[in-house]
Amino acid sequence: MLLEIKDVHRSFGGLKVHRGLEIGVEAGVIFAVIGPNGAGKTTLFQMISGLLPPDKGDIRYRGSSLAGLEPHSIALAGIGRTFQTPQLFADLTCLQNVMIGLHGRLKSGFLASGFRGRALRREEDWARSEAMQILDYVGLKNQASMLAGALPFGRQRLLEVGRAWAGKPNLLMLDEPAAGLNDVEIEGLKSLIRRMRAEGCTILLIEHHMGIVMDISDRIAVIHDGLCISTGTPAHVQHDPKVIDAYLGRGRGRAA
Repeated sequence: MLLEIKDVHRSFGGLKVHRGLEIGVEAGVIFAVIGPNGAGKTTLFQMISGLLPPDKGDIRYRGSSLAGLEPHSIALAGIGRTFQTPQLFADLTCLQNVMIGLHGRLKSGFLASGFRGRALRREEDWARSEAMQILDYVGLKNQASMLAGALPFGRQRLLEVGRAWAGKPNLLMLDEPAAGLNDVEIEGLKSLIRRMRAEGCTILLIEHHMGIVMDISDRIAVIHDGLCISTGTPAHVQHDPKVIDAYLGRGRGRAA
């Protein structure tokens, strides 16, 4: 397994969000995590990325525990993510935002050094070129010079995907990437996610748009009341009585 969630518990005060969560994610798949609002999906992402510690249990990536690692160390280990609300540098351009995402692949630390010296200028040129290619990859090449804060909300989500992709993650966690996108943009997003998977990146996806989840996911885990109640293919999960009762609603298994 690329990622293992093992007997994870997490509470906030008296609220038990996770109480023995167990999920395994194989490499090279699009893996969706679904569940009702408040099921703890984003909390799971926070724990994987090192922003919250589990109260109990372990999270293992490539066989090694992530316990105690800082978020930047987890990112450098090959785990990238986006957020439910885009976390961009609003006063920087789209190009600059993606260049920041390249920091883990740079040798000279050009952002901190102010691009001094020939080697740094070469690295800056490379970073600009690479960032432009990434913007093209996510469909934002024509917005390279636009301030990130001036983008429509849906386009900000795509920019955040591009910035996360700049770090060349092996595991990319996308938290509701389709929110704010129109139908055309959603089709582009689905193609983008499939392309990332085809290039060897494992995708861990939180998404409330069931059409997207059922269309692109290889595997789905359903969490409810702090536990994983079902894991399997979209067809399996869609017709699992436990899922229909807890999340999809009776009679909706075929239509979801």
